[in-house]
Amino acid sequence: MHTTDRNGGGPGAARPGAPYPGVRKPRRWRRRPAHGAGRLPCVLAAILLTALLGSAACPAQRRPPPKSTARPPKPAGARAWVIARRDQIPRGPAAGAEVGDIVIENAHAYFVVEGPGAGQGFAQTGGNLIDAAHKESAGDLLNQSFLYLDDTFQRLAAYETVEIVEAGGPGETAVVRSRGHDNRAPEIRIETEYRLAPDAVHLEIVTRFENTGEATVEGYELGDAIQWGRTQHWAPGYGLKIAGKTVDVEWLAGIGPGSSYGWASPDGPLNVISGASWSDPIVKTVDLAPGGTATFRRALVVGLGDVASLLPTLLAIRGLPSGTVRVLVREAGSERPVAESAVELRREDGTPYATAAVKAAGRATVKVPPGRYRVAARIPGRTHIEAIPVEVEAGQTHEAVLHVTPQGRLSVRVRERVQEKETPSLRAVPCRVTLHGLGETPDPDLGPNYRAEGAGRFVFLRDGTTTLALAPGRYRVYASRGLEYDLPHVDVEVRAGATAEADLVLERVVDTRGWISADFHQHAIHSFDSAVTLEDRVLANAAEGVEILVSSDHDYVTDFDPVIDRMGLRAWLDAFPGVEVTTSTVGHFNCYPFPVDPAARQNGAPPSEGHTPAEIFDACRKAPGERIVQVNHPRAGASGYFDLTGFDPAHGTVIRDRIRHPRAVYDAHYDAIEVFNGKRVNTAMQVMRDWFALLDAGQRYTATGNSDTHTLTHDNAGYPRNFLKVEDDTPGAVDAATLVDVVKRRRAVVVSNGPLVFLSSGKTGVGGTVRASAGEAVPVRVQVRAAPWVRFDTVELIQNGEVVRTLSVDPADRRVARVDVTWKLSFSRSGWVVAVARGEAPLAPVVVGRDDAAVTALGFTNPIWVEVDTSP
Repeated sequence: MHTTDRNGGGPGAARPGAPYPGVRKPRRWRRRPAHGAGRLPCVLAAILLTALLGSAACPAQRRPPPKSTARPPKPAGARAWVIARRDQIPRGPAAGAEVGDIVIENAHAYFVVEGPGAGQGFAQTGGNLIDAAHKESAGDLLNQSFLYLDDTFQRLAAYETVEIVEAGGPGETAVVRSRGHDNRAPEIRIETEYRLAPDAVHLEIVTRFENTGEATVEGYELGDAIQWGRTQHWAPGYGLKIAGKTVDVEWLAGIGPGSSYGWASPDGPLNVISGASWSDPIVKTVDLAPGGTATFRRALVVGLGDVASLLPTLLAIRGLPSGTVRVLVREAGSERPVAESAVELRREDGTPYATAAVKAAGRATVKVPPGRYRVAARIPGRTHIEAIPVEVEAGQTHEAVLHVTPQGRLSVRVRERVQEKETPSLRAVPCRVTLHGLGETPDPDLGPNYRAEGAGRFVFLRDGTTTLALAPGRYRVYASRGLEYDLPHVDVEVRAGATAEADLVLERVVDTRGWISADFHQHAIHSFDSAVTLEDRVLANAAEGVEILVSSDHDYVTDFDPVIDRMGLRAWLDAFPGVEVTTSTVGHFNCYPFPVDPAARQNGAPPSEGHTPAEIFDACRKAPGERIVQVNHPRAGASGYFDLTGFDPAHGTVIRDRIRHPRAVYDAHYDAIEVFNGKRVNTAMQVMRDWFALLDAGQRYTATGNSDTHTLTHDNAGYPRNFLKVEDDTPGAVDAATLVDVVKRRRAVVVSNGPLVFLSSGKTGVGGTVRASAGEAVPVRVQVRAAPWVRFDTVELIQNGEVVRTLSVDPADRRVARVDVTWKLSFSRSGWVVAVARGEAPLAPVVVGRDDAAVTALGFTNPIWVEVDTSP
């Protein structure tokens, strides 16, 4: 028998088979009951728990236990235990565990299963894996994993109970079980077991499905969603380049600084689709007849920051033979061993297979399947003299010596030219630096896509200075600071063992006085699909020239103000807290500015899953203060409001056979539409037509454009962004009331990823109203300004949804003030006019999509309204 220890936690906190104590665990966002609460609430809670779970216990009243910093003893075998105190929570950069969650650990590794109740991130309930790490690693870097069913995101298990069924002990296996149902098909019962053997570095995960319904479920796909957190996902044959791809692989990995993860199934290879920070591996597809069952197995392996530490276990799970490669890394010329670096094994066809950390004495060891490989360097500031071929045989050990160059370095200084009392001067400025390899020099990979000090080819600088380790070669170095600045560049040659210099001067060339830039849709570490820290998100905004940052983490209210102050960036950037209310059934919605309540769940975020749009809109507005409710990416399919509700703006109707869920009931009580989301120019044009139809029906929604950034690379902050017409355009001068007034009521907003379009009629600007008689000529002036690196070729004037004027522009024109034209329009009825600038040429190197996909220019205004007097 296992008994609870004096302090209520640690190994043996629940006996095998006993329901996990408590339906709702005290998480950091829940208010805890005061000491001395009466027995009656406890008795009522016990009755409720008994009704829900079939058993419950109400502990006797006692004094609070004394505080203790003692941790549970290091296990001799595997153990499962309940976290009872905050000092027992395993730590790590992405750790999400709280009091009430379950730790499964042995001497080598630990894993955390979230206790019952509301789930973190995209998971709707507890019972899922939220933390994991090797005990010799840098700690937890993983966000979470949960079931991914029928190839539908957020179709998952709604777990009702989570219990320790085998608490483990010396030489024993520990087992935790979660039970529930498919959240889209309650008749499919689901049971998942997490099993940790005494000496394993992997957690076995076994899920069983039973169809209790009366109809056969055909083609039911069984898989998982993995949120990789602060690691980069890696696949054999693809390396780090799997985002946006669907691949069939034997295993997956996530590699990060000091910790790594592997995923494989003994049931077969994985069919995987991946995004920037997530993967959805599907293991099998089954038919479930009434009363039928199915099971699938997989395992999460923990490692030490590379693929090599995962491969022995991954290959064993897949039943694949292996041989060993030992690599000695030495510096060419000096023959000194190069430690604290990494090597990469590539297949004969040149595709990457594995990474291996180079440790003391410059040695690395990796097990790989039999075959021919080449050993190459993955070392900051160095490159290999020549990749070394090796032919691996099963059960054999092969050695290779890899010579690398001495380290090269690049010193960068970027300043801004400013005019002070008729005297130009140079000052330090936040900015982004982009590096491209020239000739045979490849583009550098400076780090993962979530790290400001090096993310792919980008570096984000607070004061414009840095020194980078850079492999010898020729590079072009760009400095940028968003849409209002030019794009200086310089070519440099980095030599082995030497430091090259790049000195660049930025100049603000686009006049935006009276306008302030803002990005209303941004994610960071509090979103389970983003690994960007709050500090790096702030720095990236300042470097990209965004002046107002609005947080929009999934179902979490993030406050960036203390971070901005701590980093000394208040002169460049202001922030407002907001939240993206995230559902799988009715869409995603931004609410901003939104009050922060640190004592409440998710910092006071409004409810999301399980509610209708009308209920969500009401909840957003119930919090103190006034706010903007914005429909995000309405044509994003499974997360798009218009798609999910079957709404047809062109006819102002709902197409019933397109409604995807009973709760997806269209409600018109929102304030803004995110017409332009991220780098999706083609989708923006579709949503723009929806918006035009709504405007023509007399529904005045403000159009916005936002980055929806989750990383620092392909979806970086500020592309696109909004420019708001304000009296004082100094960062920090716009308060919450002004923000709401400009966006919600005045609609004085211009959207752009490059060309800034300004629209006026006499003294009336964007968002204003002009009064005219029927048939009267109304003058409409269109101005387009753009930095020299921005190329566009077409300007259009839209009247009541129709293009009525078009102007062709030379895309090679590099002038800032490129268009200034006045057209006269006549209106037979009241209506509106919008101006659009667009192009076909890419905006690289400042604006690029995933895998360097071309992004073209798009800028547009909100309407000027024309009220026509039709009286005789």
